[in-house]
Amino acid sequence: MNIEYWRTEIDEVDRDCCDFGTDGRGCDQVGALKRVAGLPCNDPERERVVLNTLRRAHTGPLDSRASYKLFRRIIANRGD
Repeated sequence: MNIEYWRTEIDEVDRDCCDFGTDGRGCDQVGALKRVAGLPCNDPERERVVLNTLRRAHTGPLDSRASYKLFRRIIANRGD
């Protein structure tokens, strides 16, 4: 495998990450329902559960700590 092969692979992952934004519509809907119900936008316990689930499921080249930090950053910046 050459550099071009790996660049193509990276480009595909980048596109998948961009598609992640469209998958966030469910998050927007939950946020709207929380506003109507007068609930706080953030739910630290739910975030912990999601992050721990993602960290355990992650099998990529990043170690568990790095993947946790990555997913945490994504959640923290949701809505920016």
